[in-house]
Amino acid sequence: MPDIFIPASPADLVDQMVVVQTLAAEAQDASSSAIYSRRLSQMETLAAELLPPNAHPSAAGVTSARTDLLQLEADMRACEARSDFGVGFVALTRAYLDARATLVEQKRAFDAAISPTLIDRASAGGQGDRHL
Repeated sequence: MPDIFIPASPADLVDQMVVVQTLAAEAQDASSSAIYSRRLSQMETLAAELLPPNAHPSAAGVTSARTDLLQLEADMRACEARSDFGVGFVALTRAYLDARATLVEQKRAFDAAISPTLIDRASAGGQGDRHL
């Protein structure tokens, strides 16, 4: 299957890298692991080309928020597997909604923080032909 490239914000790229890292770590077979590793490698290459060198420390908020969200999803699935839809499940659901809001806020903050740097690099001829 050919790769499909779509426009994405820098925060979306970082966010998807966290998702693919998690999928690679949880892969049950070598084939799936290889696919996720290849995707992650492509994303890392793109991030290295397009994001400013100082972008990774400021991406920590996006990474942390996505990691929290993924853990809440796993906890909710565990409740579902046990058919446990009581108070704990309701609390997890509320926490999940809060975590989604936090992820959105962190992504906005990340994009706002690095957008001027990306514009400066593009106008200087650094990466004018590549887009996020």
